[in-house]
Amino acid sequence: MQKRSRPAPTAAVLVLAIAAAALAAGCTARAGSATGTSEPSSGPTITAPVPPSSVPPRTETPRPGPTTDAAPTAADSLAVFFAAARADDARIRATARTINREIGPTSVYFSRATMNTVKASAPRRTARTMPAGMDADLLRATMIVYSDLASRAAAFNQVVEFASEVRPRTDPDVSRFLDALGRGSLVARAYPADLAAAQALAATKPPILPAGFQSRAAAELAIRIELVKLANNGCNSSGVPVLRYLPSIVWKTTMTPAGDRLDGSIRGIAFQVAFTAANGWTVGLRAC
Repeated sequence: MQKRSRPAPTAAVLVLAIAAAALAAGCTARAGSATGTSEPSSGPTITAPVPPSSVPPRTETPRPGPTTDAAPTAADSLAVFFAAARADDARIRATARTINREIGPTSVYFSRATMNTVKASAPRRTARTMPAGMDADLLRATMIVYSDLASRAAAFNQVVEFASEVRPRTDPDVSRFLDALGRGSLVARAYPADLAAAQALAATKPPILPAGFQSRAAAELAIRIELVKLANNGCNSSGVPVLRYLPSIVWKTTMTPAGDRLDGSIRGIAFQVAFTAANGWTVGLRAC
């Protein structure tokens, strides 16, 4: 009787290792003929027919995949505004760090480069990207975002007034300046929540239908922006608390004793407005 030999254990381990590696690599192998140690049969090969299955093949109705196209919202309309607000926020934070480095333990001195940085920190980009035509809720939320930025930037106003002079920290102007920085830091803490609230609200609103450049809505937006600028920077101001409501605008044409036309008032402050194709709406507020 012929003695059959068995494959060595190491060969089996090698085969298993190769198979495992193929599975790990994610390959799909085709079924092949089995390999063994038995000699092939010398008899004829008979192929038996496979009877058809009595169970019909199972079919599944394909389910629709997740929809990736979401309906547009006001958040899409305000994408440029939110991007500008984030950029202005980063610029104001960088300016604050620059200023802090030049405040000494007994005196302050601000370089010309720091003054230029302060001048560039005003959130003009955010103001320019606000669209006219928002409803009252969305206008209020976006005005708060802009007002936050304007108040924080205005806290740096006295840096320019110091004009590269060394000032002791006991100087009354320096004391007022440090107080303004403290108020600005409080507004900075509230800013992330105000920005998030405006973004969340915009996501629930339909897209904004922009108002025309010469429309009353565009004029009123310009008046509100100018009011924020004046409150934070006019009359020797260095930032003010942020208004969290929309002040009423009263349109009423009157004439001053000097013969100047006034178009209305906001918060009791008279304003004049004029439109040109080159500059849009120009607003004059008579506060000081």
